[in-house]
Amino acid sequence: MIEAVQQNMGDVTALSDLKLIMLPGDTAAVRARLKLKKLIEQEKN
Repeated sequence: MIEAVQQNMGDVTALSDLKLIMLPGDTAAVRARLKLKKLIEQEKN
């Protein structure tokens, strides 16, 4: 099953680059990842 997912993802390595379906329980974790990504980008600049 993991191999099939990897094939479907292709060369994409970041989940944030995919159009994911979020379940209600995923919202907080996804928001935290997006916030962290934004903070890291700001720190680089």
